[in-house]
Amino acid sequence: MIPRSLFFRFIFFGLFFFCWIHQTASFSLPPSKVQHIVSTHLDSVATPHDEEQREKMDDDISNDWTEAKGGILPRVRRRWNTETNQSLLGKKQQPQKLITEISNLMDYKREVVDCEEEIVVVKFYAPWCRACKAMAPRYKRLAHEKSSASVKFVQVPVTQDNIVLHQGLGIPSVPFGHIYHKRAGLVEELKVKKKEFATFEQVLQTYLDGECELLL
Repeated sequence: MIPRSLFFRFIFFGLFFFCWIHQTASFSLPPSKVQHIVSTHLDSVATPHDEEQREKMDDDISNDWTEAKGGILPRVRRRWNTETNQSLLGKKQQPQKLITEISNLMDYKREVVDCEEEIVVVKFYAPWCRACKAMAPRYKRLAHEKSSASVKFVQVPVTQDNIVLHQGLGIPSVPFGHIYHKRAGLVEELKVKKKEFATFEQVLQTYLDGECELLL
């Protein structure tokens, strides 16, 4: 008869030997087999069992990701401005340029003489002129309020390169203003200093309205 202590020792070493063989066999699995086991386990965890949830996941992936060589990349979405029909791509829309600046004779001919607008308003100024700086906000406000498809606002600074342009147009001083009409040419020559700017606005409004008061 086998002693009880020897019997338990035999059972213990048998279990130990069995576990050692099983562990060694698991480490000897080929990489493809291990990858298959892991991927199968992950699929069973990550994939919803509900059909509606699975379709929703597929839609989210197709909307937010795009396939590329070697994997998938996040999809860049474009924001669309319905008012201007322009793609913004997360950037702020550039404001429309209300005042066109002219620096030479050729630009003056193209932007003023040969332009398609019904009325062209021109401001002659000098960058160093204090009176020009004082009236600049008023001219900018006027351009913002009155600029349209039929009215164009232009400004011409005095520089060494275009001094002949100012002399040829007979500009007596700065700031000074011209109003051009498409069918009549130069119709108004007025001073546009700060204290005289209100009169310039009233005169311009008469051309915009197409009527003026007669002085009796």
